[in-house]
Amino acid sequence: MMISVDPRTGDREPGEQGPARTSVLAPAPATAPLQVGEQLRAARERQDLELEALARALRIPLKMLRALEEGDFSVLPADVYVRGFLKQYAEALGVHPVPLLREFTVERARFPIPLKPLPWVRRTRARWKVPLWMFLSPRSLAILVGAGGLAAVLLYVLFNVRTFTRPPQLDVFEPSQDLEVQDSTLTVRGRTDATAELFINGERILVRDDGSFAETVGLGEGVNTLRIVAKSIGGRETLVVREILRRPKPAPTGTPAAGAATSPVTVGPLSVTVRAEGEAVWVSLTAEDHTVFSGLLTPGAEQTVRGERIFVTSGKAAKTRIRIDGEDRGVLAAAPGVVRGILFTRNRATGTIERHEPEEISP
Repeated sequence: MMISVDPRTGDREPGEQGPARTSVLAPAPATAPLQVGEQLRAARERQDLELEALARALRIPLKMLRALEEGDFSVLPADVYVRGFLKQYAEALGVHPVPLLREFTVERARFPIPLKPLPWVRRTRARWKVPLWMFLSPRSLAILVGAGGLAAVLLYVLFNVRTFTRPPQLDVFEPSQDLEVQDSTLTVRGRTDATAELFINGERILVRDDGSFAETVGLGEGVNTLRIVAKSIGGRETLVVREILRRPKPAPTGTPAAGAATSPVTVGPLSVTVRAEGEAVWVSLTAEDHTVFSGLLTPGAEQTVRGERIFVTSGKAAKTRIRIDGEDRGVLAAAPGVVRGILFTRNRATGTIERHEPEEISP
């Protein structure tokens, strides 16, 4: 019986003998969307080639070649990449790629599937991405630099406006509120803004570069009120109030009570007591070239120092009362203001108290 073969489909017809003939480049029928893949697989199998070996030789991912042979469009990337794979694969098998590319176009149009570029393609694009600044003109660069400078200026102005308008921070670590003590002095410690001014009962206190401060304060008997004020550059203030109760120490046995008559002292070291009258006063007391006290006295607070050569410095001389060996000597000076380095000594020959102004003191 003779069988003939249709040159387009490869089907045998009655009346022709011999093996069926197929055309590798025959266009795929409308009912066979995988015709391109079947032709590639048939050409590879005729040459007894392994798909893995071809993938390595062509440097094409194995899953791409398998998807081409199986017609799995969901795995394949965009058409521009698939056409490149298809052309390489056909040429490696010795098949003319043009008819296959035409048939692929028909199949792809018949079965459209939205596809994304492969991840390795995206990485390649990112690796070779040209920096944006290479496309900027000098004018654009100047505009960007100007905008950046303007933004920096605005941020600086906003920061300083905030510094001017907000009250300064003020944290008082010592003393705590409602504290009871027997000592005549205590130390006020805390932290505020480095740019702020600090006052304790109206007297300005030194603030370190990091904003910390520490000041010794003399206390009078009874309740002492400490008004600690931090003042910003813009005039805003933060107030912290501490009330300290000082109880007198019990008098030692055999010591005459305060106010009792005592015999006049004509020899030996001096006993100089400094008292703040009505206002807080900053004073410094030095005995024998050694600073015994330097700090703020609250109203009514006293400090006593003993020695043969006593130096007294006061920030408010008219509010600083002096008592020597229990005898009231009045205020340090009648004129208000600062008085520095007043020296008190005892005349060894007569036992009298002598006061020396700074210009009278020999080195």
